[in-house]
Amino acid sequence: MPSITHEQEYDVVVVGGGPAGVCAAIASARGGANTVLVEELGFLGGMAIAAMFQPWRGFHSFGRQLVTGIGDEIVKRLQSAGGSPGHLLDPTGVSFTVTPFDSEVLKSTLLKIAEEENVRIFFHSQFLSAQRSQTALDSIRIHRIEGDISLSANVFIDATGTGTVAIDAGARYLKHDAGASYRFSMANVDEKALLEYAQKNPHEFSGPASMHGNGFLSLKGF
Repeated sequence: MPSITHEQEYDVVVVGGGPAGVCAAIASARGGANTVLVEELGFLGGMAIAAMFQPWRGFHSFGRQLVTGIGDEIVKRLQSAGGSPGHLLDPTGVSFTVTPFDSEVLKSTLLKIAEEENVRIFFHSQFLSAQRSQTALDSIRIHRIEGDISLSANVFIDATGTGTVAIDAGARYLKHDAGASYRFSMANVDEKALLEYAQKNPHEFSGPASMHGNGFLSLKGF
């Protein structure tokens, strides 16, 4: 294993730059903590971008908005930048609302907010291991192209989505198999013709098809 090139100390270390990690880092920085965000990819947004995991769901339930705060602030910033129509009623019935977004606009929006709050960001940085003493996590080791770095802090936040840091630090966990899905994007689609076809052939779909006023086409079971 390469030797540690240098050590750095922060108040809070967040590992994982998806929506959860970004929100955690922003909240930490706004609270006055010297915060670093560690992300293995070259952008913020995590699986929402890398795996095309959208639209977002869960902001509302039975007509009531449950998620506000930084998450909703991000949605409003996306709307202002033309990167999201905001929260829309979900015609498929899977959830109360859906929140579609433009992946590239999300990348830049998350980065802008993090930089505005003076969050230090390490892109292309891979978590390697956790160092602990008795019951306390003292530091983590990450790998960057220039070498390995040891990050120490008073607080560590595991936002990896897989509990990678917590597990390596000795936390107990349950493991289960998760389902998989395949997502892809298509260009030059005649959405009007597709909508008309879906409405004429509802037996080929598992839910009603509809077009929102902002051009968001919703199909279920396609």
